[in-house]
Amino acid sequence: MQIKKTLLITGLVLAMAVLSGCTLSSNLNQNPDNQQPTEFGNPEPQGIIQGVYGSAKVLTGNCMPGPQEMVGSSLCKTEYLPDRKIFVYELTKNLDQTQLVTTTETDASGNYQFELPAATYSLFIEDEDGAKYCRQGDGYGNLCPVTVGQGQIIRYDIIIDLATH
Repeated sequence: MQIKKTLLITGLVLAMAVLSGCTLSSNLNQNPDNQQPTEFGNPEPQGIIQGVYGSAKVLTGNCMPGPQEMVGSSLCKTEYLPDRKIFVYELTKNLDQTQLVTTTETDASGNYQFELPAATYSLFIEDEDGAKYCRQGDGYGNLCPVTVGQGQIIRYDIIIDLATH
């Protein structure tokens, strides 16, 4: 019974992550000597051994699923966010009571990365009003959790979708 409950909870958490637009990848041990240039929405970790990387973007317009001919249409706009602050906090349910670990800014293509020790963190992005924005939780009240395991490089794309329908 406990195994079924654990599998159900794991499935729900993964489904929430997929439905919220979050993408995660792990164990991407990259060779820093074989670096490739980054592109919009296609970041590659550059010289980190363990941590988090990804892209930051904002969606606007009608991004609801629809007929096949709407996929890729101009109704849903994606804009990558250069020079936007990304914040890493200790895992939190309440941002006001949590220790800031580090910050960075996205590059000209909207990509970012952090070298981080193995732990679970909460990632936030600065929105256009200067507020810290987090799009999802984990079902336990934790905000935008990302777990970095020993030797892992995790891809975590950050999406602001306040102006979509």
